[in-house]
Amino acid sequence: MLSPVDLSSLRPGTTLSRDLYSRHGARLAPAGARLTPALLATLRGFKGEVMYFTTGAPEMEAARLLQRTAEPVAGEQVRADVATIGGSIPVVRGETVEPHHADAFSFGAYIGDTEEESEHNRRRRMRVAEQLVSQRAERWRTLPLSVERDVDPLLSPEARLRGSVSETTPWFDDASLIRFREDRVERFRWLFARVIAGVRIDVAQPLRIVHELMDLQAACPASFARLATPTSRRADYLPDHAFTTCVLSIAVAARLGCGAADVRHAGLAGLLVDCGMTYVPERIRSAQRLLDEFEINRMRRHPAMSVALLEVVEGLPERVLRAVHQHHERLDGSGYPAGLRARSICDDARIVGVADAFAGASAPRPYRLVERRPYDAIAEVVRLGGGNVFDRVMVRALVEAVGLFPVGSNVLLSTGDRAVVIGANPRAMHRPVVRLLAGPDAAAFAGGRYALGDVIDLAEQTLLDVRILRAIDPPESFGAQRMAA
Repeated sequence: MLSPVDLSSLRPGTTLSRDLYSRHGARLAPAGARLTPALLATLRGFKGEVMYFTTGAPEMEAARLLQRTAEPVAGEQVRADVATIGGSIPVVRGETVEPHHADAFSFGAYIGDTEEESEHNRRRRMRVAEQLVSQRAERWRTLPLSVERDVDPLLSPEARLRGSVSETTPWFDDASLIRFREDRVERFRWLFARVIAGVRIDVAQPLRIVHELMDLQAACPASFARLATPTSRRADYLPDHAFTTCVLSIAVAARLGCGAADVRHAGLAGLLVDCGMTYVPERIRSAQRLLDEFEINRMRRHPAMSVALLEVVEGLPERVLRAVHQHHERLDGSGYPAGLRARSICDDARIVGVADAFAGASAPRPYRLVERRPYDAIAEVVRLGGGNVFDRVMVRALVEAVGLFPVGSNVLLSTGDRAVVIGANPRAMHRPVVRLLAGPDAAAFAGGRYALGDVIDLAEQTLLDVRILRAIDPPESFGAQRMAA
């Protein structure tokens, strides 16, 4: 029989021996958490809440404090707050279930037998998560802020300068590339679901994805970033965004000259960075309007919620959690959640920050009437780097990986021909590798040496002065060719 916790009997300095849950099925604090005076004051500030020390939702169900409910399906508007088996409440009454929520609820969905959680208590719950992160941050102070560069790097300096046409390891054909990406996104989808649900996993599981990507980065350094820029990405799909951010984080860290351990940490942070976004409804994530104060606070709290959710990943390094928490901090102090400035932001977070920003800027969005060009996305990140928002060194590494005209960009050449970018040239970022699509001189391009569909390394066309004039929108008639790139 579970008995309500008498909060007045708890004393500062106490370490919890069991998880602390609310009557609505929310895990407020994990076993091992230390009750600081501030945390205890926050817990005592809940209004009308009843709390229990418990092993989780199944024990609360046995005590008739929670009842298991049918698993909500994507698109359904829930009539009550719904808790996962591990104690998160990603969807509250009146909100719409998204695909990642439905995946998490497949492990078990629970509702309380009382009214829904009040807005006051919901904010208190978020505040508890932030205070628990502050406890973790005490451990982070002993971690170095910087990563080592050019000490047994994953990519040698020579490999970092190699263009895609000079790679000896075969890269994916177009169809295989899309299949590979979709398969890995699907694999991560179920790891993502377990984290949201509060079901324990070992860090080795997400690391399998990271290690496979690191092997591809080492084998095909110039082609690797193509995994991040396909046209097959799903709009506002969090597992897809996570995979893209992981690829780009690995690419940036490798281009910086980081060793395997540092690249691994960056990739793992990129993969797990936005778990807390599951608490932010799609209507807020995709809003084209100014957010109100409540919505802004909800967005700004997602890094702390990510750290809270990642408690279930056994063996996850503290520096990965630190990067997850800091990835929205900006050099000029304009970021969140803490408004840190340059000297306080770790390199891991700087790497993941630019990767996450480009992944978001280049992603398809349901509210965009016209798909955003990859060139516009990289231009935005470069502009922010010049404005002391992002670290310029990290931005340059990103540009070396994806190019000034990222893979997938449709471009107009100085010959009048149209082409699509399929690879970057780190030594000449303005002269990528392209596939010829069409134009007035396509059949006789470069003296008749190339035909439609041929791959051309513009870095080798300097004598003919063939260059990119500008990025262009993809004509509808070339959609299939653009997809293939």
